[in-house]
Amino acid sequence: MKALTLLPLAALTAAAGLRPAPITPYNNSLLFKPPSNYTIPRTLYPRNEQLPNGDLLATWENYSPEPPAVYFPIYRSTDHGQTWSELSQVHDTANGLGLRYQPFLYHLPERIGKFPAGTLLLAGSSIPTDLSSTQIDLYASRDEGRSWQFVSHIAAGGEAIPNNGLTPVWEPFLMAYEGTLICYYSDQRANTTHGQKLVHQTTRDLLNWGPVVDDVYAPSPGDYENGF
Repeated sequence: MKALTLLPLAALTAAAGLRPAPITPYNNSLLFKPPSNYTIPRTLYPRNEQLPNGDLLATWENYSPEPPAVYFPIYRSTDHGQTWSELSQVHDTANGLGLRYQPFLYHLPERIGKFPAGTLLLAGSSIPTDLSSTQIDLYASRDEGRSWQFVSHIAAGGEAIPNNGLTPVWEPFLMAYEGTLICYYSDQRANTTHGQKLVHQTTRDLLNWGPVVDDVYAPSPGDYENGF
């Protein structure tokens, strides 16, 4: 008598050359409805990232009543975005001002420094309630977004108002390339020369960041904003 061996479903599917069932299109899926006591505009700037297991993570600017300081919520969907639940909250443990503007989620595809591939990164702006300063900070999660730790400061600027003549930094965007993490962002600190520029800084350990490199800028400060 031959032994009967049970194979995992994934192995059977691969052996049979089958593909996963297609996702049925849908719309108007509610991710989060802010309470009526949230400060107008209540929520803005949603961003999402997909994990290798197919789960979706989302975050946004969250205008909850202050105090306590605002934070970036992390929500997860295990059914392709049809339903969502809160997974964690990312608080401003570095400055205590509030993680207020322009979060960006990024699933690290390769090891950088002591941070292995699969680490989840979040960059965003730490800004006080009076909007008197901006600072782009980096946080990391090693458990797919369940818990977070502060990693490093990337860039600091002035008042968080997008007017020519002021010096804020805005809108981080992360990308890994050959053992280096690149953070692109909008920079108004040289406003008397170029207005708002698109710049980047790099790191090979997520802790120490290199000098600012100009990428795109207008020839004069009043021409246009390269970021927003």
